[in-house]
Amino acid sequence: MDSKAMRKRLFRLARPIFFETLLLMSLGMIDVFMLSQISDASVAAVGLVNQILNMIFLVFIVGATGSLVVCSQYLGAKRPGDFLVAARVSMLLNAAIGLIVSLLLFFGAQTILEIMDAKADLLENATNYCEIVGGFAFLVALTFAATSILRAREMAQYPMYVSLITNIVNIIGNYLLIFGHMGFPALAVEGAAWATVVSRLAGLILLLFFLAKRGLRVEENGAAHAAKKLCADALTKLLQILRIGIPGAGEMFSYASSQVVITYFINMLGTDALAARTYMMNIVICTFIFAISIAQAASVSCGHLVGKHSFAAAKALGSFAINRALLISGALSLLLALLAPLFMPVMTENQHILSLCLTLFWIDILLELGRAVNILTGRLLSAVGDPLFPLKVSIIVVWSVATLGGYIAGITLGFGLIGMWTLFLIDECLRASIQWHYWRTGRWMNKSICWCKKHVYRCAMWGVQSAIRQRFFWA
Repeated sequence: MDSKAMRKRLFRLARPIFFETLLLMSLGMIDVFMLSQISDASVAAVGLVNQILNMIFLVFIVGATGSLVVCSQYLGAKRPGDFLVAARVSMLLNAAIGLIVSLLLFFGAQTILEIMDAKADLLENATNYCEIVGGFAFLVALTFAATSILRAREMAQYPMYVSLITNIVNIIGNYLLIFGHMGFPALAVEGAAWATVVSRLAGLILLLFFLAKRGLRVEENGAAHAAKKLCADALTKLLQILRIGIPGAGEMFSYASSQVVITYFINMLGTDALAARTYMMNIVICTFIFAISIAQAASVSCGHLVGKHSFAAAKALGSFAINRALLISGALSLLLALLAPLFMPVMTENQHILSLCLTLFWIDILLELGRAVNILTGRLLSAVGDPLFPLKVSIIVVWSVATLGGYIAGITLGFGLIGMWTLFLIDECLRASIQWHYWRTGRWMNKSICWCKKHVYRCAMWGVQSAIRQRFFWA
């Protein structure tokens, strides 16, 4: 396949992922907008909880990221039986993790928020929201796994349809339960939580339907029979998923846990600063949605290419994706900064929050350029079998620059949220320059080639062992 055809294939896959991501992220934006009609304090409470939940939910990325890469490589190598086993293992892995996390969040919600030193006026609403949404965390875990499998099969249109329906259900639920229309009680923050849970449940049911009907069906003859024979390989597939998933999720977990610490620091600045950050984080999502979608598509395409041992083609396609993400993220962040004076007064009447946000949007322009590169390089390096490099960079730079530097600039030196945001910019751009250089030099290729050789050898040896066991012990 030539480069032009690969690029067309990339955008064909990225398009539904883009709309799916846009719809999923708009869930949080809609919740924030509707709750802003009640009070800035309710927005701050939900923002605090979501920051914690987003970090905890990253544990689900272990199974999702690993299954996306492993399943893509098996499909690229024309091994449908191995794909089926890996897909089923990832679903079971995320289901088990999801149940454990649900129990921890339901029974430990108030303790977690007290550790975060939540303000007294936020604690009750935040606890209710965390217990309800966190108690059904297993829905998110299974959704992540099912979506990854469908994307590996290049069936990203199905998660997009599901996201649209999930959004509609959430909007209706918010309308009925936040404000108490059509005879329903006005539950405010608690109503937003229940609307989120119901919409996620509806979405998961649809995803499982598409997965059963299309995602886990392969056209090659004998694939299902091969999958049954390969069930003895389940442990091997699990280890392969964890080998890719743990470092990939580790990078995200490092970043998200630093964000939780940063949220704790911002909470020290007061409710206005926390509300301003919540508004910003839900709005600037619009600027890096394309980077997330093209990163997902590029990781699938590069995974297929690595499965075929086409490393140079994977490098060329990844570089193309990074350049396009930079261009679009920069344009969108500039447009957002220009339009902020028009839409922010609709979100809040608090002049302090408004002033903070209008300044942060301009700082955020350069920040989004760095974030786009980090999103792409992190996903690409995981897809080609080198997930440890972005993990190391994230741990060192994020915690030293964004977290420690943010505390010094915002709290110690007294520059507040604007000072902290400036350090976030430096963090993103520094990591971006390191990871982009690493990708362009192609040093990851040696690790990918070595990984593929070991992978083929281990699969061959496991196949021999399975045949021996079946011949002498199961006959």
